[in-house]
Amino acid sequence: MKALLLGLGLGIVPACTLANGLVNNSDQFSGFYLGGALGGLRISSDQSLEFNRKKVANVSKYNAHLNTSNTRLLGQITAGYGKAFHVFYIGGELIAEITDAEVKRHTPNLKWNIKQKSAFGGRVKSGIALEKWLLYGLAGIETVRIEHQIDFIRGGTYSSGTMFLDPINTNRNTTVWQLGLGVDYSLNRHWVAQLEYAHNLYRNHTNANIDHRVITFNNPKGIYSSSLSGNEITVGVKYLFC
Repeated sequence: MKALLLGLGLGIVPACTLANGLVNNSDQFSGFYLGGALGGLRISSDQSLEFNRKKVANVSKYNAHLNTSNTRLLGQITAGYGKAFHVFYIGGELIAEITDAEVKRHTPNLKWNIKQKSAFGGRVKSGIALEKWLLYGLAGIETVRIEHQIDFIRGGTYSSGTMFLDPINTNRNTTVWQLGLGVDYSLNRHWVAQLEYAHNLYRNHTNANIDHRVITFNNPKGIYSSSLSGNEITVGVKYLFC
C-alpha cells in the first residue's frame, strides 16, 4: 500500500507540474494588445457578358467570359483583447486593412477594372494554447471599399441595329465575411509573432447595380454579371499590455 501511494504521489507531481505549466504558459497570450502585419491579398474576379444568340448576329464577337486574379501588398493594424482559460483561448479584435488590390482585363467588347481599397471591421478568435504556441480559427466581418469601372463597346452591327451600352462606374462600401486560421508564437511576456490566413467571402449582392444587370439596346438584351473573392496571408507581431 505504501508503495502504491508513493507511486501515485510520484505520478501526480509531474502531472500537476505539467498542468500548471500549461496554465501559466497559456496565460501569456491573455490581455489587451496592439498589432501590425504585412502580407499579400490575392483577389479573383469572374466577369461575363452574354447576349441572346437568336437576336444578335455574330454573338461570339460580343459575349465575354473572363477570369482574372492579381496579388498586391496588404497591411494590417489590430487592437484587441484575448483571454486563456487553461488551454482554451478566446478573443476579439478590431482590424484595419490597407491595400490597393486591383484586377483588370480588356477585350474588344469589354474593359473592366476592379479595385479594393481600405477595410475596417472586427474578428473573433478561438483556439488552444500549447506552451508557447497558440493555434486558432477566426471569423469576422468587414466593411470594404470596392471600386468598379466597366466600359462596354460603343458600336457594332447586328440584326437589330447598332449597339450602344453605357459604362458602369461604382465606388461604394460593401460587407465581406472572413474565415481563417492562425498561429501565434510567444517571443516573451509582451511580444508575440503571428501568421494568419483568411478567405474573404463577398456577399452575392456586393455589386447590386452590376450583378445580373439587364442591359438593353433596341431589342436585344445582354446580362452582365460579376463575382469577387479574396485570399490573404499575413505575418506580423503584436504587443501584449499585461
